Amino acid sequence: MGLINDLFQEWLKNHKGNTEYDEITTFIKENDITKDTKYGSKEENFLKHLFHSKHNGLGSHGGNYVDLSDNNTKLIAVTIQTIKKEENLKYQADSKEIGKLGFKSEKRNMPIVYNRVLCALKPEELCNIPGEEQVNKLLFKFKEIKDELTSDSNNLLNKKFNDKNKLIENWYEKNNAICKILDEEIEHEVNKEYQSCRNNFAWYLYIYFSTDFSISKQIIKYGAPGTGKTYLTAQECENYFDSWNINKSYDNVFKEHYEFVQFHPSYTYEDFIEGIRPSKIAEGSTQLELKDGIFKSFCRKAAKWELELYNLGLGKENYETLTLEDIKKAKKAKEAKEAKEAKEAKEAKETEEGKKESLPEINKIIEGKDKDEQLIKDLIPPYFFVIDEINRAELSRVFGELMFCLEYRGYSGKVKTQYSELASEKNIFYKEGDNNYFFIPHNVYIIGTMNTIDRSVESFDFALRRRFLWQRIDPNYEVLEEYFNERDFKEENAKIVDGLKKLNEEIKKNPLLGEDYQIGHSYLMKREQYTGLQPKQYKEKIWEKHIQPILEEYFRGMGENKGEISKLKNSFF
Repeated sequence: MGLINDLFQEWLKNHKGNTEYDEITTFIKENDITKDTKYGSKEENFLKHLFHSKHNGLGSHGGNYVDLSDNNTKLIAVTIQTIKKEENLKYQADSKEIGKLGFKSEKRNMPIVYNRVLCALKPEELCNIPGEEQVNKLLFKFKEIKDELTSDSNNLLNKKFNDKNKLIENWYEKNNAICKILDEEIEHEVNKEYQSCRNNFAWYLYIYFSTDFSISKQIIKYGAPGTGKTYLTAQECENYFDSWNINKSYDNVFKEHYEFVQFHPSYTYEDFIEGIRPSKIAEGSTQLELKDGIFKSFCRKAAKWELELYNLGLGKENYETLTLEDIKKAKKAKEAKEAKEAKEAKEAKETEEGKKESLPEINKIIEGKDKDEQLIKDLIPPYFFVIDEINRAELSRVFGELMFCLEYRGYSGKVKTQYSELASEKNIFYKEGDNNYFFIPHNVYIIGTMNTIDRSVESFDFALRRRFLWQRIDPNYEVLEEYFNERDFKEENAKIVDGLKKLNEEIKKNPLLGEDYQIGHSYLMKREQYTGLQPKQYKEKIWEKHIQPILEEYFRGMGENKGEISKLKNSFF
């Protein structure tokens, strides 16, 4: 067995099971959703549980936008009952096929809702990846690692691609192919428990392959404006967090593990790490004090587990390999030492009220864990710090001595900050002897976004560049197609998506521009802004108000531009 089986067996060590997933798949088959349910007195309560609740194995990934207003809720509930009566559930997830079932809301068609319902009705055939784009990405990744797959999996995979290396067949068939490949690659016993695990693992595998978090904890997403870098970053962080969180034995709230900041030219070290700031006015004068910046405050939250380990004398040299067994041994040795010291000093035995738990955060995450070989780093939750427009600040000044911390995480990357000598008790991050230190915890992910055409891009010097993994984000035409499809916007005659593709091809070939000047797909996602326009009118309005002005700005200072813009306009239309 190869890579996929190894990932599954490792994932299974932490997987706590998902009874909600089993309950939902059973409940949706056996009950009339339009009637009272155990989740409440009306059908919308079950649908909220299905589509909006976290970590239920079906509704926790990308479903929060599902419209559950009164009319739409009744429509979805009735349509679910209609779907259940269909003998052939292998509908292609597009507006025409779903429309045959009357699955059309007042606001938009919802293919992804239909797909999710099928996932719940057919757990033996489908895993819980409801999006067309997501199943495509996973199958393409399988094709990349074909040498790791068995011959049966490769044969099945080859049937899904045509001669031009494009995926064929509909979402249902591709999703089913993922399940078959996993069944072939994973060492398992055939039972219902495995089926539930497989379907949850499929989403984890998609996250593992589709993000770079498994490769690097410091990433820069760069590309042309309007390609959704900021949106994509937030989505990937939450998906990655959910896939981590669903396998652990305690719940965490994503927003408490996520911080967002946007850099600008006046952003400083004092804003980011720490600095002297006014605190209050007393006796007619302003008092100053040392205050933590946004990043240091964020790291303080994320480091509480790691700090407990260091204070216990663990993890300084071997954080990545520290196991549950190491913790147990250290705690036992510490308790024995404290008992001996208390006996020698003839101190009275502490009452239960007087005891202070020495490892409150570590104890929470190891409670109930009995696999001594389990790595502690896998039990400590991830934290995500997103820096939008990262290149707009003077980075060497903002980061300061953090250049070293970015290279070496945790104890080995500890540094004295510029203001460490002025630190009071509340400013101390990690104290060793008489020295105060700061470090970036191992569980912090730093993601920056930047537009490559910005004039400030040169501020990203090479010393800082090599400390980040760079990921280009290009216009995503599948997202745009799905956007129009969900809104039941018949753009076939206007060929808006095709027009954008041709426009960007011309921009890439233009000697004055290039691929960094492409028009991002978000420039065309203005349907809510122009609700009354027909597709051709909409396309003209998008060009006039959103595309032409930015092209004029691109060509400004480059000499004659009218002819160039006219050529690009022809390619768009």
